[in-house]
Amino acid sequence: MLREPPGAPSGRQRARHKTNPPTLWFLSKTNQGRILKVVYIQYGSMIDLKSAFEPNADEIAIYAKHGGVAY
Repeated sequence: MLREPPGAPSGRQRARHKTNPPTLWFLSKTNQGRILKVVYIQYGSMIDLKSAFEPNADEIAIYAKHGGVAY
């Protein structure tokens, strides 16, 4: 069972902020070698970029585990 980190929003709070379709994200390196977390929503063939920022250590670990790419 996964536990929420201290200070993380409760499941009830998270449910209120869910998007339809869901928000998706991935990690990628820039041409300068900087790692960014890119957050987006896909509506059919249209993609709405929500944000891009440096990921924290937990997000890098999640991506390494589930995305198959370690940075």
